Amino acid sequence: MAFRRFSFLGFTVLLLLVLTAASSAQSPMEMNRYAVFLKDKNGSAFSIYNPSAFLSQKALDRRKRQNIPVDESDLPLSAQYVNALVEEGAVILKTSKWLNAVTIQVSDETTLQAVSSLPFVTNVQLIAKYKAPANTQPGVVKKSFQLGFVSEQLYIDTSYGMAYEQVSILNAVGLHRKGFTGTGVAVAVFDAGFSNAHQHPGLQHIHNTGRLLATRDFVNPGASVYQSSNHGTQCFSIIGNYAPGVMIGTAPGASFVLCHTEDGGSEMPIEEFNWAQAAEYADSLGVDVISSSLGYTTFDDSTLNHTYEMLDGNTTISAIAADKAAAKGIVVINSAGNKGNEPWYRISTPADADSILAVGAVDANGIVTAFSSRGYSSDGQVKPDIMAMGYKTVVASPGNLDYQTGSGTSFAAPAISGLAACLIQAHPSRSAQ
Repeated sequence: MAFRRFSFLGFTVLLLLVLTAASSAQSPMEMNRYAVFLKDKNGSAFSIYNPSAFLSQKALDRRKRQNIPVDESDLPLSAQYVNALVEEGAVILKTSKWLNAVTIQVSDETTLQAVSSLPFVTNVQLIAKYKAPANTQPGVVKKSFQLGFVSEQLYIDTSYGMAYEQVSILNAVGLHRKGFTGTGVAVAVFDAGFSNAHQHPGLQHIHNTGRLLATRDFVNPGASVYQSSNHGTQCFSIIGNYAPGVMIGTAPGASFVLCHTEDGGSEMPIEEFNWAQAAEYADSLGVDVISSSLGYTTFDDSTLNHTYEMLDGNTTISAIAADKAAAKGIVVINSAGNKGNEPWYRISTPADADSILAVGAVDANGIVTAFSSRGYSSDGQVKPDIMAMGYKTVVASPGNLDYQTGSGTSFAAPAISGLAACLIQAHPSRSAQ
């Protein structure tokens, strides 16, 4: 809810005191979040016959190139339905046109029941219980390198530095030598934050040449994405870094959209809803590739956990959204997970989505790592779909603006994402599928 600013100082102070008191008195239920799924989009103010009202020209061009029609799933939600939820006392937090759903906050059980009873509501699902936020950053093994000169003009040779193995194992070096570095291809990176990504020398060429197309924080709307976690910056660098003699990524010529979807202070299904929102945002901008090093199986509240049976590619919020993004002509790439030597063992979601590439990790010799999550998905799909180097991978070090190494399928997925960007540049008439 937006509040207008009044010029009356006394009233403003009083209002702030009231809001502060109300906030401190919130019950646990008021802090919980629910996904409300809607029956249809009757009453939407938009039409599929005027798609430029809600999709960019680049998004429309991508659909046209791949013969993908604009359909009802592209339409924004019905304003009538959303207004009806508000009238029942729900506070709208997020919306998803592909899921045809909203996330809400309610103050009491009566309101929740009233929302659930509305004729256009098909399902209400608890997706987050309140937990005080805390910033966490994934640990990696540090290895420092001398920083090389970063040129704004890409000249690709064999000076990949310590990153040569992770690029050459995919034969991306061969693509680069042919001039395919991802130029003209837009890659969206979903992660837990991108600390100092705007300051790291190896990524400066992207900013200097106007190839950082957009950023958005879906966890804390309006906040900067250049904080919260090193993980996103590290994944971003595997694709886009350009520091000859030190580290060159798999698609240093690509353009990028950075989306903060993962809440580092908690683990709740609402983060899958954030993922869906980010995918819709990326689609609306005309993005060609989504690179996601995220996965979901268990949550802070064990009653919300996914079971292995749910990983059938069609059940979880993030898997549904990932398949929908693929259906819109985006190449969606997601890490398989790091549970291979843990009791869970299997992949996480949305890696189970059937129309995307789930990426597992190998070492420099092509040997699968023990930690890389295994398939199949519960409906028998062969997962992971593809492997890349995710052991002692060279990544940017956001803290000291240098470089380090780390391991995980998180670092294998962006390597494949960069490879996909180069192949899209090389074969622009091919469909995502």
